[in-house]
Amino acid sequence: MTIEEAATALRSALVRRGIADKALIPELRLDTDLGLDSLAFVRLVMDLEEATGLAIPDALVATVETVGELLAVLTEIRVGA
Repeated sequence: MTIEEAATALRSALVRRGIADKALIPELRLDTDLGLDSLAFVRLVMDLEEATGLAIPDALVATVETVGELLAVLTEIRVGA
């Protein structure tokens, strides 16, 4: 997945959660800056899996703290992998 595809998918998922477009600043923290608690983060990952067709391993997102880190994970995964 390209960074552009990952950003589009993440932007859409965040907007559906009522989080503005400015949320794609890589340095923003998912918890303190965007207000996602652990359950909201899990739901976000599930939304991303559904929207992209990716299977996102828990081990890859377990340490994700920022928007940039989440985008990096998405770009590392291949569809159907």
